[in-house]
Amino acid sequence: MSQLGKSRRGLISGLLLLFLVLAAFSPTPAVHAQAGIAMAGTFSQQIFELPQGTEVSSPSIYVVVFNHTAEELNVHMLVTAPFGVEVLFDQTSFLLPPGGEQKVYVTVKVTDDAIPGEYEVVIAAEAVPKEGEGAVIATASAQKASLTVTGEAAWVSVRVISPDGDPIKAQVRLFKVIQDRLNELALSETGTLEAKISPGHYKVSAYIAGRTLAEETVEVGAGERKEIILTVRTVYFEQFGIEPNYAPDTGLLAFVRTVYTLNNLYQLVNNAEVVLVVSRDDKPLEQVSLISFGRLDLGRTGGSYSYMPAEGWKAGNYGLKLELYIEGEFYTDSSEEKLSFALPAPSLIPLIPPALLELGIMWWWIVAGTAATATVAVVILMARRRRYPLTVNVTPIEGGSVVVSPELGAGSKYRRGQKVTLTAIANDGYIFAGWSGDVSDMTNPVTIVMNSDKSVTATFEALRYTLMVEVTPMEGGTVAVSPEPGADSKYGYGQEVTLTAIANDGYIFAGWSGDLSDMTNPVTIIMDSDKSVTATFNTLGYTLTVNVTPAEGGTVMVSPEPGADSKYGRGQEVTLTAIANDGYTFAGWSGDVSDMTNPVTITMDSDKSVTATFDALYYA
Repeated sequence: MSQLGKSRRGLISGLLLLFLVLAAFSPTPAVHAQAGIAMAGTFSQQIFELPQGTEVSSPSIYVVVFNHTAEELNVHMLVTAPFGVEVLFDQTSFLLPPGGEQKVYVTVKVTDDAIPGEYEVVIAAEAVPKEGEGAVIATASAQKASLTVTGEAAWVSVRVISPDGDPIKAQVRLFKVIQDRLNELALSETGTLEAKISPGHYKVSAYIAGRTLAEETVEVGAGERKEIILTVRTVYFEQFGIEPNYAPDTGLLAFVRTVYTLNNLYQLVNNAEVVLVVSRDDKPLEQVSLISFGRLDLGRTGGSYSYMPAEGWKAGNYGLKLELYIEGEFYTDSSEEKLSFALPAPSLIPLIPPALLELGIMWWWIVAGTAATATVAVVILMARRRRYPLTVNVTPIEGGSVVVSPELGAGSKYRRGQKVTLTAIANDGYIFAGWSGDVSDMTNPVTIVMNSDKSVTATFEALRYTLMVEVTPMEGGTVAVSPEPGADSKYGYGQEVTLTAIANDGYIFAGWSGDLSDMTNPVTIIMDSDKSVTATFNTLGYTLTVNVTPAEGGTVMVSPEPGADSKYGRGQEVTLTAIANDGYTFAGWSGDVSDMTNPVTITMDSDKSVTATFDALYYA
């Protein structure tokens, strides 16, 4: 690239970053769009309160970058943060196809060098087309969140246990309550959680299979170390272990015996299934159904199973764990046990036909004790074992994805009778609508048995939301909505809607309530759920001041009296009657009324001040 080109590119990038910083500190909604790209997500909704030396990272903290252009873009994530504060992304740079979107998870880290105080953190996405000839066009979008760095700290330790005191594997989530909102600070999938936090009010919850089984709210003071025990009644694997078994004549691994104890402290459970899940070198290998219960009673249930891979033992690191399904839905799992398997000693290799080496170590001990003809028979039987392909489709393509477990490589097939679990994952703005093809069901995840070639399609539907707009009082004014909703009276996910409050005569706009709490007018709302917004109007009130001169000359009767706020409504008529004391006579009105009429009526269309004048009577 020429020196002129480099200078030109650097100038554009510098101006772009300056624009992002200025734009981020202007009032902006949760979705920001600029010249073809947009940014949505939860980052701008966060209120971070973190002590020095801590960080927050959660699947609930993210942004989504959208490409609304017709060309592929190089996207780079940028940060503006105070000294001592780091913002990390799971992806810093990525390619975004036309019409595509990318979710980026965000971690906010406060170092020990950060200075306590209140700040704003800005993250931005800079996008430029792929390198090519011609002008460099840059587009950008940004979000900001508030951050309070505290000098004081506290510590919490959370454990999830059964009523018997056994540790329970559960999801633990820690929230800080700020302005009546739950702001997630930490998450653990192990049943234990430790965190350094700022002093304040917290809520901690334990979940299994998406069900809240225990929760507690606590107040944590500066310097305090608080231990929180969440006791849950659930179904869990109390014990799981493995025991390798070796062939006596060769010393080679033959099978692994698994032993488990399932403890039900929850309730009578129908249609439960225990599944053994096996991986090799951290990649899914296979699943085996160990036992199914039409009814799982309260108390402990034990069992064992001798496991041998369908394709034989191969060199690698195996992982074995149990999963419990209830009514076809995943509920919980055990800890994972590890087993390493190595190839036999080199002295044995010449005894093993090369074809069998590819089929797996499981058959080696058969070779050592049988004739070659028997070995060939085994190979033929394995070659004839039926396997079936699984085709998974998604419609529409942008609606979501499907996770297949166990997942095989491209062109691979599943063995006959193997169970495969399909989990539909909807993208933001979509909802799973069901399976079709060889599965016709709404269950998600769903398990299929591979007894033939299978083709399954996951269908997703775009989320659409209703916006309810109300006015109080009805006569106070109206609200203009732009744009109008679609033919189904709903808006698409992430759509921006502008609301403009228009006050009628005698009223003034007083603010928004409901899913908006703001005085801004007009205001923009992002449709990421059903929304209800109320525009409140107040009547215009005016003050009436009545004076008498001289004070002893008389009084003025005012009808009607003003309201509780000592004011009259716009256009309200008020009658003033001057009453002279003995020895005086009414001489007229002055101020905002210049008249001799008594009584006199005035219309309150502004603040008014009226003086009644009395003259003393003299007698000859």
